[in-house]
Amino acid sequence: MPAYAADPGDHDALLDDFLDAHGDWEKWRTWSDETTHAIHESQTLRIERIHEAPVHETAWTVAAYETPRIRPHTGPHGDRRNP
Repeated sequence: MPAYAADPGDHDALLDDFLDAHGDWEKWRTWSDETTHAIHESQTLRIERIHEAPVHETAWTVAAYETPRIRPHTGPHGDRRNP
């Protein structure tokens, strides 16, 4: 399904479609599983999605940095990357 056709409430599908179409991005879940980060291979672009954000709170943050950023914490189990 194209991202523009996704249900407005289906944020996970929107992010997954974006990542499927852009192989130079990787998906990471935080250890607490509350947030997903999509990080560009340059590490200068990042998307943050908060899964259980209240309706009127920020659920998405898109950021661009001049220099690479450190990857999000992966917790005690190592790499939490989702395929």
